Amino acid sequence: MTPLRVVPGRMLTIGVTTLPRARIDIAVIVETARATSRVVIRNGKRLHARTIRRVVLYRLTARGMTGPRGRFTARLRILYQPTNPVQAQVQIAARTSHGNPRNTTRITILPGHPTPGPVCRLPCTVRVGAGPLALALDTRTGRAFVVNERGNSVSVLDTATGAVLRTVRVGAQAQPGAVGVDERTGLVFVANGGANTISVLNATSGAVLRTVTVGANPYALAVGTAARRVFVVSNSGVDALDAATGRLLRTAAVGSDLNAVTVDEATRRVFVTDQLSNSVVTLDAATAVRLHTTKVGSIPWTVATDPRNGHAFLAWDNDRVSTLNAASGAILRTVSVGQVPKVLAVDPATNRVFAAASVDNTVGVLDAATGQLLRTVPVGQAPVALAVDERRGRVYVVDSGSDRVTVLDAASGAVRGAVPAGVGPIAAAVDPRTNRVFVVDKGAGGASHGAVTIFSAQ
Repeated sequence: MTPLRVVPGRMLTIGVTTLPRARIDIAVIVETARATSRVVIRNGKRLHARTIRRVVLYRLTARGMTGPRGRFTARLRILYQPTNPVQAQVQIAARTSHGNPRNTTRITILPGHPTPGPVCRLPCTVRVGAGPLALALDTRTGRAFVVNERGNSVSVLDTATGAVLRTVRVGAQAQPGAVGVDERTGLVFVANGGANTISVLNATSGAVLRTVTVGANPYALAVGTAARRVFVVSNSGVDALDAATGRLLRTAAVGSDLNAVTVDEATRRVFVTDQLSNSVVTLDAATAVRLHTTKVGSIPWTVATDPRNGHAFLAWDNDRVSTLNAASGAILRTVSVGQVPKVLAVDPATNRVFAAASVDNTVGVLDAATGQLLRTVPVGQAPVALAVDERRGRVYVVDSGSDRVTVLDAASGAVRGAVPAGVGPIAAAVDPRTNRVFVVDKGAGGASHGAVTIFSAQ
């Protein structure tokens, strides 16, 4: 029999007749040489997937029921975009006391695009795993990767539709807490703090390609695209991985109380904050060799770089932000901002630096060229994250204590509005390809799942 030809996004209807009042199981089996296919079925039910050898099997978590005449109609919508026609089977099996008769319909999924538009009308909320902490976007593949600490998983979202394409398990006690994408190599790197490993994922399929053992409790990472390296901060120091393979190349023992890491692509420098020695350590991105150490007063929180001006910005102590020469590490200027500035972000388009102070609920706006404080802007309670939209000239401030996102004008720092988020928002990212903002909502303590709030860029 000739397979049914299925266009992504259109409804596929398959009817069967079997015994009356029989419970029905539905499965879609994708026949592929590599376990990289993704099929999302919308039938009012959630899906889960598992890889069996070289075939990916997707099965509905709930079952249907035939009517009094034994008839059952399955209505499926497949949101999968193959580059070439893909062969698949739709299996509908009846569970009866007289056996399990099965109807198999062969289909061909044609190249195409799913029905345009998000799964839910913006703004919308998408459910992910338990305890989400961070996310990273891949504009090349149109994917968002959300790490779920308590769920020991990574939720893979389609940035165009908001659909959860796949949930990737990274280990029973992995407790993933950080994620980064290298669009050049097409790989995703997930730091598993509970397992002392890095999971390397394929950015297109989400499949785990390899797991690399690193130092104890890896909790932060940064991708150096120009140097083709990934830098992982752990209790043992900084591990440098090959961005093309994930292979561990070197461990730099630069401190035991490291906190944040970032890479300056222009100077190919890596900056790591060390709270024990009250300093920021600079490494060569190609070799991971220490170049110099810059001392500050106390408690360096985080660091951000500005390739345009050749600066690095270091937030430290209760209210300080220092401007450093990115090449030499020398301190050029120090200013006072709000209380406990744990988050920094740089907007090269407007030449501004933003420092979110979590205690007095403000954002300091600095001139990136001089390091001078231009203004202090009140925002919501407990700002914990910043996301910059260079194209639209906006900065999104995640106010965790207010369950909202404050929108700032990047040039002036003026408040342009606020957007409601879910419970306990903790991270955000802007997708310039879809002009959407993705906000990770951790949820209430002990919640069985978290969420991602998606809204249009303001």
